[in-house]
Amino acid sequence: MMRHSNDLRRSWRCMQCEQITRRSRNDNTPVRRNFEGDMTTTSIDTDMSMDDRFAEDRSILGNTITAETPTRKTTTSSPLINTNCTLEQISQLLDTKLEINKRSTLSELKTMIQTEINSAINTLKQELTHKTGMLFSEQTNIKKDISELNGKMKTMESECHKLKTEINSISERFALKPKPENGADTSKRIVLYGLNEYHRETEAELNDRIINLFGNILNINLLGYIEDLNRIGKKSPRRPIVIELISKRMTKYILQNNRYFRNTGFAVTAFLTGEALQERKELKEEYLNARKSGKRASLRGSKLIIDGKEISRASTSHHMNESQQSQPRNIDMEFYSRPTHNPHINAEIHETFRN
Repeated sequence: MMRHSNDLRRSWRCMQCEQITRRSRNDNTPVRRNFEGDMTTTSIDTDMSMDDRFAEDRSILGNTITAETPTRKTTTSSPLINTNCTLEQISQLLDTKLEINKRSTLSELKTMIQTEINSAINTLKQELTHKTGMLFSEQTNIKKDISELNGKMKTMESECHKLKTEINSISERFALKPKPENGADTSKRIVLYGLNEYHRETEAELNDRIINLFGNILNINLLGYIEDLNRIGKKSPRRPIVIELISKRMTKYILQNNRYFRNTGFAVTAFLTGEALQERKELKEEYLNARKSGKRASLRGSKLIIDGKEISRASTSHHMNESQQSQPRNIDMEFYSRPTHNPHINAEIHETFRN
């Protein structure tokens, strides 16, 4: 019985005290702040009034209306309580954290590399711009130099053209003059055809025969005018004789009156050398071909006239080249060793001179 009464006494509660609301957390107090996860607040119901407790003790039944079993209230704010952490969860958490750090590091590296690349590109652009400007200025200077050189070249070309024209005119002038042979003046030389050659004939005898011949045909005296004479061509009875006079006037007189030697078996022409002799030979062959074909042709010095038209040397060079390629010839010897037209008259004249 006593035990039961003691229990009843312990269960007595003050109604006023029960209705008071106490704060279980001190969040808003300036002195103390709440630390969730580290603090555990425990509230224990205590008796606040001794009078009520005594009043309940007086009653045998006690407070049967508000009688409650004493309890201990416990609240927690820590997230680790009632949480089961495993190694797998910890590894996942670490992987997540490492992935975040990895992404952050990659982002920083990408930003840094992009910055360096942009800086290098800007530097290259500046260098290229500078070098391009220098090259452009150098190219401009080179173009100016080239234009100046082109102008100088045009001037030089015009001067060269003028010089070529002058040289051609001078060459034409010299071509008209007789060319000396081996440094000698050939303007005083003539060639006599048709005079027989005697055995062991001396130069003095040949000189006398020539003086008599020109005296009989042209009625001139060449005594003292003949400076040199010699026969040319292959060995034959009538080799041509080259006569060199001391006077150009006498040479011109004989050549101007060489028509008096026609029908006498003799002939007198100017001494030709080199290109003039070759041209004369070509014109001679063309002259003979024209006469064979029935055309009217005449050979006057270095001019060939066929049917009233003068023929140049170019038209006759083709035929001569073909004949020269087949067999080489000595032009001087062949031209000057041609036979006379009337050997009987020559024999009579020679006999007269000998007597």
